[in-house]
Amino acid sequence: MPSFGRSLSGCVALSLLVTGCGPSPSSFLSGTDPCTLLTADEASRALGEAAQPGVASDATTCVFKAVGHEGYAVTVQVDETSGKDRRAWFNKERLRRDSILISGLGDGAVRIDSPPSLSRVSFLRGDSLVTVMVSTTGRTDLANAAMVVARSAAERYGATVAP
Repeated sequence: MPSFGRSLSGCVALSLLVTGCGPSPSSFLSGTDPCTLLTADEASRALGEAAQPGVASDATTCVFKAVGHEGYAVTVQVDETSGKDRRAWFNKERLRRDSILISGLGDGAVRIDSPPSLSRVSFLRGDSLVTVMVSTTGRTDLANAAMVVARSAAERYGATVAP
């Protein structure tokens, strides 16, 4: 019997940029199509190069891949699972040494940068959690790019976005 826990944690460790991990196409359910939270133009600006339209890798994850670099991508993930305690996960994330708290975004937001190629912003809205990741080595201002697309996703998701 395979160990699904290890394969799922592997997906999380890779920031869900690799598709096909885990025991099923989705480890949780979502009512919101994550591909509706960003546009290909917004993903292109974040990557600093043209991006393909978003493609759902499962019901909760949408990936906008760069046209010229297969490994460069903007990923949006929406977790709306009922009965799941996302605040506990969020609190754990915000206590990480490498986390940066973001005020005025949703009901709480945190950014974690993994230079030089990944910046991830997660925000809460009520009982839901949205994560936006920008993965590229083509930007020197990766954290800013991640914040811009996270704000766009938050606005479309109906979360608070302070000026």
